[in-house]
Amino acid sequence: MRSIDVIKSISILLLCYVQVTICMAFQDTLSNEVDAIFERWDKIDRPGAAVGIIDQGKLIYKKGYGMANLEYDVPITTSTPFHVASLAKQFTAFSILLLQEDGLLNLDDAIQQYIPEIPDFGTTITLRHLITHSSGLRDQSHLLWLAGYRPDDVITKDHVLSLIANQKELNFPAGEESLYSNTGFILLAEVVAKISGRSFSQFTSERIFEPLGMTNTCFYEDQGKILKNRAYSYYNDQEQLKTRTLSATVVGSSNLYTTVDDLAKWVLNFENIKIGSSLILHTMNKEFFLANGEPARGAFGQYVGTYEGIDKIDHDGAEGAFRAYLGRFPNQSFSVIVLSNNAEIDATIVGLRIAKSYLQEHFQTQDLSTKEQNLMHKKLSTKTLKTYEGHYWNDNFQHKTHIYIEKDTLYFSKFRGKLLKMAAISKNEFQIVGVQDDIRLTIVNKEGHKSMIMTMNGSNTQNYEFYEQYNYTDEDWKQIKGNYFSEELQTVYTIKVTESNVIANHWRLGQVELTRLKGDLFSGNRGYFSEVEFVRDSNSNIIGFRVSNGRVRKLLFSKRNDLDLH
Repeated sequence: MRSIDVIKSISILLLCYVQVTICMAFQDTLSNEVDAIFERWDKIDRPGAAVGIIDQGKLIYKKGYGMANLEYDVPITTSTPFHVASLAKQFTAFSILLLQEDGLLNLDDAIQQYIPEIPDFGTTITLRHLITHSSGLRDQSHLLWLAGYRPDDVITKDHVLSLIANQKELNFPAGEESLYSNTGFILLAEVVAKISGRSFSQFTSERIFEPLGMTNTCFYEDQGKILKNRAYSYYNDQEQLKTRTLSATVVGSSNLYTTVDDLAKWVLNFENIKIGSSLILHTMNKEFFLANGEPARGAFGQYVGTYEGIDKIDHDGAEGAFRAYLGRFPNQSFSVIVLSNNAEIDATIVGLRIAKSYLQEHFQTQDLSTKEQNLMHKKLSTKTLKTYEGHYWNDNFQHKTHIYIEKDTLYFSKFRGKLLKMAAISKNEFQIVGVQDDIRLTIVNKEGHKSMIMTMNGSNTQNYEFYEQYNYTDEDWKQIKGNYFSEELQTVYTIKVTESNVIANHWRLGQVELTRLKGDLFSGNRGYFSEVEFVRDSNSNIIGFRVSNGRVRKLLFSKRNDLDLH
């Protein structure tokens, strides 16, 4: 070999050595960053998390932190099965697409074709609507809360199907909106079971988990089933750790147990297909659009969007004290998995923080201070600012806001929310300062009629109308008292009025304190009973109320003077 060739060979080897050394040093630095994130939970007396990082088709990092079981001192590993809550939905969606590819169903089939017990709501609800959260069906978990069920109750599939079959109304006509609903995925799992002739857990094991080698993954349909080495969930109650029991056996929307090692195999199937097809995976990753052409963000059991400038497909999960996150960044061939049994850990925030560490050169970040300096803030007179004061209401989201002036500055306040400072960027346009999102408020005051348009990050628009507050009379307070019955939930709430408060009482759930917002609309201090609007007849007599809680809208309770609950 000529000396020049030897020199070239040595140079190449040295270059490779330097590159490998730099890469290893970079990996060590990132590993230390991940360890630092979980350091506070990586103890023998604390629940924690398991983490997996997939890069360029390989599981490059995996580690467990903290304990899976505090009673028996079992540590968390990446083969520890966790309850992953709503991460289950992408497997349900995949199952439906497998059956469509088998020619056994079509996404545009009506749900009643497979489950005839579902009522006819006057609008066709298809499998596609269910899989994209656009069916309008009320969320079963929120219905159960309203009906008086608690998280530790045993809830079965038959119970949930009966509850759905008893509904009289939708949140909205199918296809017109997208609102997260576990109900749709429970029905999809039932469709899979009916078509395949096997339980949903059997079908997913045979068609998904076993072919991918996901040996520690299963849908949990049998409350008595033994799951070896699984994690138990824990929350902090006044500085004391307690377990949070999950007793539901309903699958499709949740109730999946899996591990970091197994989820990594699922992630890699999106890059190197072993089950399914390229068409199925393309459909899974495709953003869904509503009938009006508006994007709904939802894909099939996942969410499609961006994070600081790069494409992201992800979903999180939260049930009991379990927290889970699976995020994929397809253009960078990068994914992160965080599974936790500690209610303190926000798996989504942690997962995105890890992704940002590994992909920092791809992100487009901008300081809040920079964003705020991009706009020239103007000084408006107190007289002008006073014309914008008042109460504003968004009917779609049942949001009340209050704008008021203090020391020549306008402040924006949501009901029971923190105060936000408004800075003028024109005579009637304002920017909310000190927040991550770019929120603009445009207030229009024409001929005494005021309205407000809120725009978030240049696209998400919400409309608010000005309204005048008026006081309830003694007769109004008297009329809202009484017993209210829901035919759909078969349960009763009693409204009581005292000198100090208004209470909605349920025999099993206890009391909800109500605060009047506007007109006959009240807010409740419990999440399942967050909005209550009393209903009047043509003579202005109160005959019922409609309750909303985010995923249930305007469910009717009729006033029943004939009920004696004493």
